[in-house]
This record gives sequence, C-alpha cells and structure tokens, in this order.
Amino acid sequence: MLHSDQMGLTLNITLEDKDIHNEATRPNQRTWELGDVVEIFVAVPGSARYWELHITPGNQRLQLAWDPAGFKAYRQGDRPFSDFFVEDMGFMQSQTQIDSANNRWHIQAFIPWSSLGLPDGQSEYALEIAVCRYDATHNKDKATLSSTAPLTKASYHRRHEWDTLRLATE
Repeated sequence: MLHSDQMGLTLNITLEDKDIHNEATRPNQRTWELGDVVEIFVAVPGSARYWELHITPGNQRLQLAWDPAGFKAYRQGDRPFSDFFVEDMGFMQSQTQIDSANNRWHIQAFIPWSSLGLPDGQSEYALEIAVCRYDATHNKDKATLSSTAPLTKASYHRRHEWDTLRLATE
C-alpha cells in the first residue's frame, strides 16, 4: 500500500507488453523519449490547471503542471519544459512491478486530494481524467499510443475529450 493517513485517488494499472523498457534514471526526465510510460492526465472541473504525471516501468516519474497559456507557450518554444515541473515528489506516490514471465507491468499510483487542491473528507469528488499509454519498443521508430479517453487525435492534451470521473466516498 502506498499511503496510510492521506485520502486521494488510487489507480491500479496493468499493461501487457513484450518489450518492457524505459531508460529514465531520475525524476522529471522526458520519459516518453526514453521508452514505455503511463501518462495520467488529471484536472479538477472548472480549474484551468491540469497535471500530466508519467510513471515508467522502473518507477521514475515526470510530474508537470499545465495551464492552457503555459502549454501553448511551451509548444511555441517561448517557455522551457522545466518551468512546468512539479518538484514536490510527494505530489504523487507510485510503485511498479515488472512481470517479465507474463509480459506485463503493474503500476499503483496514489494522488492525494490535497495535491489537486481538494480537501479531504468530501462526500463526492469529480475529476477530468485520461490514463494514457506510450508503448515504445526497442526496434521501432514510433510508439503505440492509447488512452482511456475517446481522443479524436493522437494528442493526450485534448482535455475537452477526457473522461469525467465522479467518485463518492463512504
């Protein structure tokens, strides 16, 4: 278990993959350029800010905080990538397990409500979310992209196409 006294969103993800790899060796590297990665996009409805959270098979993380103007400035080359790092490595907790014998890797991620600016103890939470996969292989130039959200283009940042998740606590 990743957390003890915090409340938040827990994600358990299992991916089938015959070529599990990522060369990331430290936090906040450009993980999608280095191999396989799960990318979690999450936002609170009504807020301009959203987070892009990557986890590699070796449990290296990239954590980014975006707003529409910042993302546009980064894409246009007006702001460096590092401007958007979430340096607090406690923002999200994660652990991974590689099961090479069965061609799978498992991720457990926990995002405290407080990281998203939400208070503990609410009876209901709503999130905009997309869990995405960047599946790279050693011998291919291109990776396979997939998402839980029904994206119409191969761009995970299409927030208007993410799913809305409504959670009720007991």
